[in-house]
Amino acid sequence: MTEFIRPNGHGTETPKPKASFRAWYSEQMALPADSPLRNLAKRADDFLTHFADYVIYDDPDLLVINKLAGFPTDGIYCTVTQLAQEATGNPNIFPVHRLDKDTSGVLVLGNNGPTRASMQRQFTAHEVNKIYAALVQGEGPDKIAGIVAPMAPPIQPETSEEPVTNRRHMEVVRAEDAETRNAKYSASAFCKLAGLRDSQGFPWSLVAVRILTGRTHQIRVHASHLGFPIMGDREYNSDFSGAPRQMLHAYKMSFRRPRTDPRHNDRLTFKAPLPPDFKNILSSMHVEKVNRELYYEIIQT
Repeated sequence: MTEFIRPNGHGTETPKPKASFRAWYSEQMALPADSPLRNLAKRADDFLTHFADYVIYDDPDLLVINKLAGFPTDGIYCTVTQLAQEATGNPNIFPVHRLDKDTSGVLVLGNNGPTRASMQRQFTAHEVNKIYAALVQGEGPDKIAGIVAPMAPPIQPETSEEPVTNRRHMEVVRAEDAETRNAKYSASAFCKLAGLRDSQGFPWSLVAVRILTGRTHQIRVHASHLGFPIMGDREYNSDFSGAPRQMLHAYKMSFRRPRTDPRHNDRLTFKAPLPPDFKNILSSMHVEKVNRELYYEIIQT
């Protein structure tokens, strides 16, 4: 098994962004100083300027980056996929999987059709191992907590005149309702790494999460359903104070190298260090009970 934690250091310079991005960037910079789009453009420009610093690994099949929070994986504009295409000059780059806009960490992008097919087979066969780190409200799980449950979008009452504000919102549904709700089963395992106390004495927990399926908002929904919602999650935590965004980070991901014989089991493992905002919140808290091996592996990567 080959493990990658930091940029591979090939020494290649980041290509200059294309004129199309520069035109969009110039338009946003003409907006008022407090405009969210102007701020997004500045962050995107900084990401492109220092793109090599975010690259964990690259080869003819894969581009693995340490994704910044605040950028969607894909979509209409200013996505991580589009920025990677700009930075590399390769318009064929596509996301192998997705991270939520405000989730940071390991993001794998592909370069060609055979890679797409290989990774789809591995995801379908549950051969991809993904570990996340999360700061959650309260005491968290005692040690380990698992959940296997169907998930579906909430039912919109026929008589409701309220608009559907977020069609991606999900919830855990009862097993007997799974078929009629067209729900998909999801499975996650939470392991408590450390008990924490903030400056006011309120309890929080650092947990590692392994997901066996990859449903929309899965970890966020499961954590909330189990009674320890993620810090800063404005959608699934009614008390989202304490963080500028959801404190969820894709820490580690491993899978078989694309386009290799499955019998050889040539696996790649990628790790992304915790970002500064995550580390700053951790350092501001008093650490209590610790699962030493996993805790120090994650915070010292």
